[in-house]
Amino acid sequence: MKIIQEKSILYHLPQELPLKDFLIVDAVRFSFEIIDQNFEKLISELETTSEIDKRNVSQTFHYAWSIIDYTNRINDLLYQLPWENRDEILGDFYYLKDFRDTFQHLGVRNSAVLKKHTPFFGILSWFYLNQETKKHKLHYLLSGVGRRANMEIKVPDTTKFNGKINSVSLHSLNKKKVIKTELNKIVADLSKLCADLEKRMQEFYKTHN
Repeated sequence: MKIIQEKSILYHLPQELPLKDFLIVDAVRFSFEIIDQNFEKLISELETTSEIDKRNVSQTFHYAWSIIDYTNRINDLLYQLPWENRDEILGDFYYLKDFRDTFQHLGVRNSAVLKKHTPFFGILSWFYLNQETKKHKLHYLLSGVGRRANMEIKVPDTTKFNGKINSVSLHSLNKKKVIKTELNKIVADLSKLCADLEKRMQEFYKTHN
């Protein structure tokens, strides 16, 4: 799944847009591209880890955290635009601020992390479809050489899975609570957001041409 397609109208923003709006939407479009690239590389790393057990742990976590970081940036950028209902458009991403706060304040929150026996940069989990057995298997990566981990896994409905890698989740900590987000869902929600922005730009063209 890609968030933004090559023929997206966001690559051809109307020059009549107010400069502030133009720069914000263009920065969001650029962020969509970065997230697409990071998600593609993340899935590739997880496939390699699942199939030949070759683990590039630090790079894999870099891709995962970058997706969250840039999604938060998109949220902050778009919040400056005049929406009719901000919660309807951006509400899917508010909870990610818990992840960003944990990431940015890691040094001052290390006592809480230690008490929960959670690696500082979290845990990644995903389900891999074995092409021979046609069965899904749970895999996970620790961000470091962990001895213990605090992670809650609920087995999802595998009939809704699509592709080899599914339900990619990052488990982290916010203060004293273990938190989790599914990266597949973030990308799907961003794809909907991109479609909404494209629709708005098309409507702008109609009213200004």
